Amino acid sequence: MSNQVNAQQFLEVECLPGLERFVREEWGEHFREDLNTLETGKLFTGWPPQIRRKWYKLLTVASIHFVHAVPGQRPSALRGDESLRVFQEGIRNLRSSGQFTADTFRISMNGKESTEAKKLKESLERSLNLQCLEGEGELMIRVRRSLYIESGWDLVVRITPLPLSARSWRVANYRGALHSNIAGTIVRMLKKLGKGFVIDPCCGSGTLLCELMQSGWTGCGIGSDLSSEALAACRENFSSFNGGKRFTCFQADGRGLPMRDGRVAAALSNLPWGEFHSSTQQLKSFYPALLSELQRVLKKDGIAVLVTQSSEILLQSLETMPKPSFHLEGEFSVYNGSFRPSVFTLRK
Repeated sequence: MSNQVNAQQFLEVECLPGLERFVREEWGEHFREDLNTLETGKLFTGWPPQIRRKWYKLLTVASIHFVHAVPGQRPSALRGDESLRVFQEGIRNLRSSGQFTADTFRISMNGKESTEAKKLKESLERSLNLQCLEGEGELMIRVRRSLYIESGWDLVVRITPLPLSARSWRVANYRGALHSNIAGTIVRMLKKLGKGFVIDPCCGSGTLLCELMQSGWTGCGIGSDLSSEALAACRENFSSFNGGKRFTCFQADGRGLPMRDGRVAAALSNLPWGEFHSSTQQLKSFYPALLSELQRVLKKDGIAVLVTQSSEILLQSLETMPKPSFHLEGEFSVYNGSFRPSVFTLRK
């Protein structure tokens, strides 16, 4: 095929819906450019990008994709000589960055057993000099109706072997663990915290504290949990860091922490909210007691950032606390699959 095609290329940034403003802020800090809105949970900028070694430092971004958009009523437009040449140039740009080393690919598209799908696979094999291995290829290429061109098609390629939300420190999993991008966003909210003690009274497998370590924070982190299984996973994840000795975890009830009054700079926690851990009635008892304990151990002007899907119970608990109590500084919600947790920022 040799038809003339006006292909366009983009860098597409994917995030959890609700984190877009935090992604824009972090992206601007690293790359000094703005991201445009494509749809909920998807932002984009132009191509080719600069060679960005800082991609792996992004805490709020789930994944980044190279998108090759081609006008045409049928996916056969993707097989045009000019389209494949431009796509090949984009892949070459990725290879030159040193972040793209795949030798095989797999393709995802509707009707993948159709004649058109087979022709597209053969065309990509020839133009990219990569082998197509169904279900096993390292490089995932998705074919979809274009989100950028009316009556067009997109070839979508993730630019890293794994999503950016897949953390290298997570060597142990535990049910109900907080999504790493939500944890990363919370850590970025505390970037002006300075040194001091940070606690997670319901630490689970240590997601928030590990994100804090990964960010380069130089203070001390303490996690507590009642579950010995969760604490074992937390210690295993801590061991991924050379400097993990500044962080520790122990078995304790968050409602009765073995700490002196006013010693803690910040408290971060993904609270139990019922899906795996507690009933509504239990939470109505647990949240007020936990908030009271956090108020005791936090310094004056100390901050607590708490995540829960049981937002009403947390807000009711705040209202019934003896005064003076916490000041609610901010709240936002995030969509994470079928869950919609809210993040609350409280100031003592």
